Amino acid sequence: MAEPEAGHPPAMTVGEPVSSWQHKRSWAYLALLMLAMIVAGSVALATDYNPSQGARGDFEHYHFLTIELFRHLPWSQFLHDMRTASGPLFYALVGSAPLGAGGVRAAVLMMHVVSSTLLVLLALRQQLSTRAAAVLGVAFFASPFQLGPALWGHPETLGTLMMLAAIGLNRRGVQSLAPWLLPLSVAVRQTSVALVGASVLTDLKLHRFGAAATKLTLTLPVIAALAWAWGGLTPPAFHQNLMPSTRSLLASLTLLTLGLCAWDRSDARTSRDYLRVCLLLFPLIALLYNLCGPFRDGGFVFSRLDSMEARWLSLNLISPLLMAMALSWCWRSLRGDPLMSAQILVCAVVSGASNLFYVKYADYFFWPLLLMRLIQTDHMGPAHASEPETLVRAALAWTSASLVLVTLWYRQ
Repeated sequence: MAEPEAGHPPAMTVGEPVSSWQHKRSWAYLALLMLAMIVAGSVALATDYNPSQGARGDFEHYHFLTIELFRHLPWSQFLHDMRTASGPLFYALVGSAPLGAGGVRAAVLMMHVVSSTLLVLLALRQQLSTRAAAVLGVAFFASPFQLGPALWGHPETLGTLMMLAAIGLNRRGVQSLAPWLLPLSVAVRQTSVALVGASVLTDLKLHRFGAAATKLTLTLPVIAALAWAWGGLTPPAFHQNLMPSTRSLLASLTLLTLGLCAWDRSDARTSRDYLRVCLLLFPLIALLYNLCGPFRDGGFVFSRLDSMEARWLSLNLISPLLMAMALSWCWRSLRGDPLMSAQILVCAVVSGASNLFYVKYADYFFWPLLLMRLIQTDHMGPAHASEPETLVRAALAWTSASLVLVTLWYRQ
């Protein structure tokens, strides 16, 4: 046997390879992380923690009431009398189980734990370190606009689980199930159609034309069935929610762009380029922003700025200026990744179908888009080798900002 070179340890000849130990250690960390999330979630459940402020009221006045309606009404009457703007699939699935309010909340919380664990697994498959993957999973789990709905039995938790699973399964080549989950998520939360569109854009770029066609073919009947049953894309009592708004579109576009791109490398930005882009974007955004009336509800900080500004001006200029500044900061990232830019735009357009805008609506899109971008780093080449770590920082910053918002009693 040859002697080892000077300064190098001898090769391991007994026991398991280091990679095997690392693999087992990662699984042990994952199991501990999942246990910690279950314990933390159970404590939050027992103490009626309500991190996103409005989550409890929505459960008590809308979601659980709709579950009870499903249990007591014929299907056709249930569809007509639904007390929520969401799709019927969540209520049908949960309502089919003999669960009270506490049982529904516990079941939905477990969906959130599964989603968090799945996100960690997918991050590990993207060669992120165990620590980085764990940080990503914790950021998702602790996001108040994910944890709040999960603790209070909201349908978007199921929709998020279906979307994350579909994106991950599509990545692993499991074609028998993945194309079904995204279309079905539209029956849970109609805005999921934006993520169907974003996923189709990825398929087209990667020349997966069969997968794209399958998703579209399965999504169209879901939309058609909802429209036929309701005479629109929401139950009859919520038709007034569908009031197109360029303000909602721009707010969603700004938050998603800032969330996904603000932590990209900034060394390629110069003050001169930033100012030039900002000056070009501002008049266009100001025009689009003022094409419609104010937010009917929500609106993030933009609605509050608008109400203050209305005392002095007939046009709103402060909100468009903030949006132009945010988009200018991320302009190089948007130009450098046309696929991501198109995906963000699709989600923003869907948000623009209503003049109600809450941060949780953007949060619903943020995590699937982040996962799509994380997976797309496989096709970006060595120039984007640092992209996964950048996305982990983006997730952490997004959750931290959201926690600050809810700490300041910002209602979702």
